[in-house]
Amino acid sequence: MEDFQRTVVKSCVKVYLCSNPEDSVEERRALREDVFPKVRDYCRRAHGLEFKVIDPYEGLDPQDVSDPGGQKVRLQLLEECRKDSAGPFLVALVGRQYGSAVLPLQVEVSEFQNVLQTGQQMDLDTQVLQQWYQRDENTIPPSFCLLDHHRCDQVDGKASAINLQDVHQELRTVFHTIVTRCIQEGSMTSEKAQKYFRSALDEELHFALENRSKEDIARCLCYVYKIIRKQRQRKPLKDRNINPNSSDDHLSNLCDHFLPGLVTSCQLQVYTTTSVFELRPGDPTGMRRWYTDGLCQQLYTDLLNLINCTVAREMDGFDDTLSQELVQQANLCHVYSSLYRVRCEEVQHVKAYLQQKETEYPLILYGGPCTGKTVLLAHCASQVSSWLDGRDPEMVVRFINGGNSTVEQLLTSICNQLAMSYDQPQLHIPWDVNQLRKAFKNLLIMASSSLRSLVLILDGLDQLPVADGLQSTWWLPVSLPVNVKLLISTAPKKSGTLQALKALYPESTLFLEVKSKDKRDCSKMLKDLLFSCSRRITSGQQMHVNQALKECSLPLYIELLHRQVCNWNSSLDISEESITKGVHENIRMFLVRLELDHGKELVSKAMCYLTIARSGITEAELTDILSCENDVLSQYLPAGEALPYKLRVPEAKVENMLHDLRGFLMKRNIAGFQVLFWPSRHFPLVIHKLYLCCAETVRKAHGMLANYFSGQWTKPMPISQHLSTPQVKTYIDRQIPGQPWVFDSSSKRMDINVRKILELPFHLKKSGRLEELVREVMMSPGFHQGMLGAGHLEGLVSDLKDTSKFMSSRELGFLARIVMDAACLLHGSPGGLTAVMQAKLFPFLNVLPELESYAKQIYLEGVQTQGVNVLCSPASAVPSTCWTPPDVDASPIMEVLDTQCDMDNGSVSIFDLEDNCQLATCTTSMETSIMNVLCCEGKHSMVCVDRSGNVFVWNITSITNPKLRKEFFSTDDQEEILNAEYLVENSTFLVCKRHEIVLWDTCEWTLDDQFKAPQGKTFIQAVLAKEGLLIIACLEDCPFLLVWKRSTGQCVLSLDIGHSKALKLLKMGSVLLAVTVNGIITTWDLDLIWATSVIPKTGVKVERLAVESTGEHFYTSDGTQLVWKWGTLCSKPEGHFFHDGPVDTFTLSVDSEYLITASSGDIYIWQTTTGENLQRIHGSHASSLLITPKGNLAVSLCEHGLSSVWNLKSGHVVCNVNLHLKNAVISPESTFILGLHKFDLLAVSLWSGYVSKRFSCSGQSKVIAFQPLLDYPDYVALITMSGNLYTWKVTEETVCKHIHVPGAPLIKPELFQLSSDGNYAVLSTAGATINILDTVNGKLCSLQAEGDILMGCLDTTGRYAVLISNAENPDDCNCDLHSQPVLSAVRISNGKTVGRFYLCKVPSTLSLSKDLCAYVGFVDGSVGVYAISDAVESSMMVERRLSLIGQQKPCLCEEPHCWLPMEKPSITWIDPYVCTL
Repeated sequence: MEDFQRTVVKSCVKVYLCSNPEDSVEERRALREDVFPKVRDYCRRAHGLEFKVIDPYEGLDPQDVSDPGGQKVRLQLLEECRKDSAGPFLVALVGRQYGSAVLPLQVEVSEFQNVLQTGQQMDLDTQVLQQWYQRDENTIPPSFCLLDHHRCDQVDGKASAINLQDVHQELRTVFHTIVTRCIQEGSMTSEKAQKYFRSALDEELHFALENRSKEDIARCLCYVYKIIRKQRQRKPLKDRNINPNSSDDHLSNLCDHFLPGLVTSCQLQVYTTTSVFELRPGDPTGMRRWYTDGLCQQLYTDLLNLINCTVAREMDGFDDTLSQELVQQANLCHVYSSLYRVRCEEVQHVKAYLQQKETEYPLILYGGPCTGKTVLLAHCASQVSSWLDGRDPEMVVRFINGGNSTVEQLLTSICNQLAMSYDQPQLHIPWDVNQLRKAFKNLLIMASSSLRSLVLILDGLDQLPVADGLQSTWWLPVSLPVNVKLLISTAPKKSGTLQALKALYPESTLFLEVKSKDKRDCSKMLKDLLFSCSRRITSGQQMHVNQALKECSLPLYIELLHRQVCNWNSSLDISEESITKGVHENIRMFLVRLELDHGKELVSKAMCYLTIARSGITEAELTDILSCENDVLSQYLPAGEALPYKLRVPEAKVENMLHDLRGFLMKRNIAGFQVLFWPSRHFPLVIHKLYLCCAETVRKAHGMLANYFSGQWTKPMPISQHLSTPQVKTYIDRQIPGQPWVFDSSSKRMDINVRKILELPFHLKKSGRLEELVREVMMSPGFHQGMLGAGHLEGLVSDLKDTSKFMSSRELGFLARIVMDAACLLHGSPGGLTAVMQAKLFPFLNVLPELESYAKQIYLEGVQTQGVNVLCSPASAVPSTCWTPPDVDASPIMEVLDTQCDMDNGSVSIFDLEDNCQLATCTTSMETSIMNVLCCEGKHSMVCVDRSGNVFVWNITSITNPKLRKEFFSTDDQEEILNAEYLVENSTFLVCKRHEIVLWDTCEWTLDDQFKAPQGKTFIQAVLAKEGLLIIACLEDCPFLLVWKRSTGQCVLSLDIGHSKALKLLKMGSVLLAVTVNGIITTWDLDLIWATSVIPKTGVKVERLAVESTGEHFYTSDGTQLVWKWGTLCSKPEGHFFHDGPVDTFTLSVDSEYLITASSGDIYIWQTTTGENLQRIHGSHASSLLITPKGNLAVSLCEHGLSSVWNLKSGHVVCNVNLHLKNAVISPESTFILGLHKFDLLAVSLWSGYVSKRFSCSGQSKVIAFQPLLDYPDYVALITMSGNLYTWKVTEETVCKHIHVPGAPLIKPELFQLSSDGNYAVLSTAGATINILDTVNGKLCSLQAEGDILMGCLDTTGRYAVLISNAENPDDCNCDLHSQPVLSAVRISNGKTVGRFYLCKVPSTLSLSKDLCAYVGFVDGSVGVYAISDAVESSMMVERRLSLIGQQKPCLCEEPHCWLPMEKPSITWIDPYVCTL
């Protein structure tokens, strides 16, 4: 964990704006309104950083500007910027005014007395010094301290009428005169006297730049503006009165010596602008505006350049969830250990425990509130390495936050860290708690065998959510393996955790109570705190402090007491009542003082937002949110002036407040951002009592944060300037940044808005805006993409599941299931979300209409980012959820009990429950055991089923005299029934036996249907689903459930139950549950099962596929009697063409008007629009069919016998071809039949059937493949066995081009494809490589796929290759995303993969249309259509698909058309020359 402990996170570019406030008003306003917002936006997009500028004089009253006490705070803010900024930290504006000298806040006694004595010798009136400087023995060393204007009433009862600016100016004058004399007399050195002469600007620049490293100085920018006046001739130097301490000389020294010296020595960036003014004195407005405009442009450019050069994101190497968690925990450990200030005896007990060789039980620390358990454990964690020196211990530290941690999250985090430490695989897929418990146990055992000891520290075990109840301890190990140490802290009473731990470890004595601290240690802590700020208290004051420490000695109380006593001066009389008692009362008083110093509205609102934030708030976010509070912003509206269009709460105001909260409010790292949080839970408790006591107030506060993180405040918001006229609104731009889920970044990485994904869902839920939470967040692809990109996959699943408990349970649960199933892919490739959702979600939109908007957003995102998008997607499997009840692994489940009626004598008794008497008895004729009794309401019938499946129907109109109405006897009375089910809605009664399922129509009690078990299998149970339209059954020794469509008897689905035996099926509402032998319960949504069952598929492997030229329809055959016609965008077959035998082949005319099929010696001509069989020709055993491009002739090619050319419309033979042509095609001009015969390429005339042209190779070579060039109709490209590629002009029988292909043995004739212009040719595939020949340059190119290439197609234009290959699967994952092939599109020109799509099932054929849509047939008879959205040609299909999302509603009873053939042939071909009608 050491690497993470050393990681310092800087998430903000924090710049201090140094200037003379009187000389830079316009410049600072222009920068604030026009430059800094743009820089902030750049930092967010380019570096994922926040940006803020602290202008210490913004929003200050003139009285506060000159307040000497403010200078100390300003220097502290400047130092914070230097330490905390991730980039530049200083921008200095030096004008022509030096500024007033800063009065010293305190002067040592000897020095002050020297000043007074010198002044008296000069006969100066020093009364003002004596009046405003008061001796204070509580300072170290004792000094005279300047009274601040809040305490000036101690000086004069009429102090409110005093103008402090005049007083301060008088003090400066007196000091300047006296100190100058002291320097001349030698009683004070010039260096020591500088504090009396330096202005705030000069002091800040020296503080920031003097004696700093070159690295720090390189992060500064200085801008100097000089004005030279040519009014009159300047006096010679010798005639001028030289005062080395004048403001002009100080300014000259600053601009001409100090800053240039740093430019030379440290390369400080200083920009000087000089203006020459020849008229009257003054600073004309035009010249100032010119300088301001130039400054804005220059500063913007310089800041961006400096940010790019100096910014370093320390989190770049820790961008996965586990690393972020470890950095966060290490950061918390550092924060808490820094609070260890009081010596604790318990530390030695912890040290002794860790140094023991064998410890069977954990060491458990318990103690009351504020006893310092967390600080103690953090301190111990920081000391472990030194205590166990030489053992190199592995440390796992977790500070549990009750609001954000669950047992599952905690265990997952710990297990993953242990797995990383001991080189084990990570737990990427979300596991249930039982699996996590086993993994945790195994990892502890593994750690015990390691040379490195394991120290596991869990702080605040009682902070786990109450919902987990006693389960907060059940997962802990009963005993610890050797070499493993476990430290646990808990409260003694909360949630019963301590009692549960004692019950878990009844024999352990390792329970250590953390008690309150000793008074002497507390007194020493207070003394150290005072000494750190150069303060102390008198002995009289110490007496009252000691008494207070007797009553309360908690560390937090000492911190609060320090804030109180550090403001005491030595002359202050202290009584017992002066000291506030109790922790909570001290916190309340501290907040009251904070309100007095900074304003009630600012403090109250800030405390609320800091407290209710889920993970904390950054400083920049806090200023943003406060700027959106009209009550706060109204405090900074300019009095008597028109409201500005742009206005924010001054950053300095917020920073000053946060400065006073230092020590109580601290920073921690959350996902790479430094957020503010309360280390002690008592501050939030008091804040809730003071500011959040009303539920409505809490709800509104959460609503404000939700508005901020949702980006609703980016536009100007209204505000009333005068409370008397609230109806008059003025819109002010608060300069609030936008809140996209993913920042629009020029970098290749995905810049996630981590703050939004962490905070927005939480605040929407807390504010009661549940519909917005579901619609705008949980069903937002941006949120999903952001969570995955930030590495929070488990968090996304958890959020979806939690939200599904109160809204949109089916939809959100379904999304969670998809993400979980695809976790193996999304962990490493979050950008694959769009493809996963298109594959997994789109087939089910018909039953999940609430997800239509989500699907449209996913599709739009896919079109923009994914090169391949779905047009028609078949479902791969029905999503399911598996879970294991606790402790079921003790023994396998043998039986699931169900209540049933079992009457051995075949009789059923009817009772009146109100009167408790028997009304009647029904006795069957078989006298066998009755298994089921069902009453049909409204039909006055009772149905009894015995063990053999015999059915008896009784008329119970007269309840006291039931009469046997019908009885049905099973044909196989030796076989007992397994279960029976009555479906009222469909009047269906199901009886399941081992070898058959029987369905009865209960209206007339007739046998409706029977289903036999598959050969060699027997049923275990069967149920009806979806109003009786589906039958779902589990079978003996079968790892899946089978789903039959009742109307067709076809088995349409199989439901995986995880390679186990199903024992019981249960229906609960719309959910189906299956209980297996190994104790796993698997659930499915019945509506999703139905949606999958109605997705069209023929059930037989697609063998051939043809697409219409318009792309509206496509046709498939599967070797059966059917050719299917599909609608491309409607995702279903419109009908099928029936034949009297299996279909051998088929083809489409170019205009798609005609479909020609060949089956069992007959040729069928169909009209595609109507489905009419126009002709049926007998007498041809065609193995291949061709239609000319003009559509007037057709060719039936036979492997044995004559091939015929015939008129498409009449069926008359035009000519016959005696030779068998292999791989035959018709030339583009409809002139020749081109084909191979004995390795020669022949061109046979379509009108005579004779060979007109021939291409033969000389020597041993043979033609093995060819293809016409569509762009050049007279040319054919062909390739020979020897690897020569020729371009042959058929009409002239001339060879126009000859290329020798390297690696000729690799050529595969069946894969040979050519672009229409002949520039590219596909030659072969080898494993994951496809070889493409660039015929223009004569180069052989190899393109790589993910895995072994199964199929491939070349686009006719030669721009793209579409490949189906095995998916990359390095971890041997068995999910369908990795185990099944993937479709990818590759751009030929550069070999880049432009898109990919997960097919999730086994493909059987591939075809690519002219509009660049890939049609994939699958072995289950389904078809998928995918558009290459990277190409323009497919844009129309993509737009149409987008418009159809949510528009297609399936009809439950709609069946595809069946187009029947002619009963008899209309034409018979008798011989080559005669055809008979």
